[in-house]
Amino acid sequence: ELTRAPQPSLDGVYFITPSEKSVRALIADCDARVHRKAHVFFTSPASQGVLRLIKSSPTCVSMLGNCSELNLEYVAVDQHGFSVMMDGALRETFGAGCEASQAQARALDMIAARLATVLVSLGEIPAIRYMAKVGHRTSDVSRGVADRLDRIV
Repeated sequence: ELTRAPQPSLDGVYFITPSEKSVRALIADCDARVHRKAHVFFTSPASQGVLRLIKSSPTCVSMLGNCSELNLEYVAVDQHGFSVMMDGALRETFGAGCEASQAQARALDMIAARLATVLVSLGEIPAIRYMAKVGHRTSDVSRGVADRLDRIV
């Protein structure tokens, strides 16, 4: 990873994923006073743990100029299509031996999170009515999307 030259007279703009690794890098920049202020934009909703990590750094809190969620966990491939950039999703959710595995649960959770960011970005909040038994792949995704939309809206 490349290091940035300090620009203490300029504000820094950070487009980052709301992960512990990204936030630790942000805090390191704040501690080193790389920029005058930090304007932070998360690509998806930040968890309470990530926000607590930011709050635990008084330097970082004092330097925050903005902290927002942009819901950008997808790529538009053309004017009618998008991708949630999960190359192994089919294998992780429907592959042999993946039933009820932690990898499958993580993949389904990520699919739900990314679908929710697409819907929020489009300004579409659908009524989700498909709720099969708990533990069923499609039900897990539909519940995950519905839960995230409820939290965002």
